[in-house]
Amino acid sequence: MPTCQTCRRHVAAGQRCHACHAVEIEVTAVDQHVPVTQTTHPMRPINRPPVPRLIAVDDDHTTDGECFRLRAAETTLGRRDATLLFAGDADMSASHARITRECTAQQRYIWRLIDNGSTNGTFVRITKTILRHDDQIRLGRTLVRWRSNAEGVDLHIVVESEQPRRIPIDAKRPFVIGREASHADVMISDVTVDPAHARLHFEADGWVIEDLQSLNGTWQRIDSHDLLARDEFLLGEQRFRFECPAVPDTAAISTGLVHQ
Repeated sequence: MPTCQTCRRHVAAGQRCHACHAVEIEVTAVDQHVPVTQTTHPMRPINRPPVPRLIAVDDDHTTDGECFRLRAAETTLGRRDATLLFAGDADMSASHARITRECTAQQRYIWRLIDNGSTNGTFVRITKTILRHDDQIRLGRTLVRWRSNAEGVDLHIVVESEQPRRIPIDAKRPFVIGREASHADVMISDVTVDPAHARLHFEADGWVIEDLQSLNGTWQRIDSHDLLARDEFLLGEQRFRFECPAVPDTAAISTGLVHQ
């Protein structure tokens, strides 16, 4: 708040001093609304690893749920023999998967999701990915397996969750998988699958599956996956969301320190 330079009383910004009627009023930086310089770094820990959050998403939400802080270098998840227990999920293995923290030679931290040889697999939500022979993809509750020979000619998908069926693929044109014939080339009778759920097409590096902004997502089974902020993955029927704080550039901070 401005101060009268004559009697040092506080004065409303832009007003004459009511005590001594002076007009020479000192204006502070706050009253001038001086912006914070863009070179200022937010104060975050630099002598310990960042602490990500793992959200076990609630059944009736898309992002909210129970929060766990991943402080240890390794955290296991499972139904019985694990650091984080989810005893009510019968589709989750006793020690289903683990999340490890590693530090690279460049002093960058990586969090890696690793499947522990689980029965039902670990699935990561994808927007787009290249397909390899025998890849398993989940569309809603439906499990689909991609098959191709060494030459990439004998292409077909196997729908495994319903009555197993083999669907040959025309290598010359893209196609859509979904619930309704009016929107999809390959139909799946599953109410958790969108009318047009995912699109498969050929690119330079091979066949690609792309999620069409479906409600319940397209998920790829993995053995190992480097986690990024807001990544989602499935263990059994439990969906998880990985949240990681921004990692400060310790080199930039150290070189920018001002010593009095």
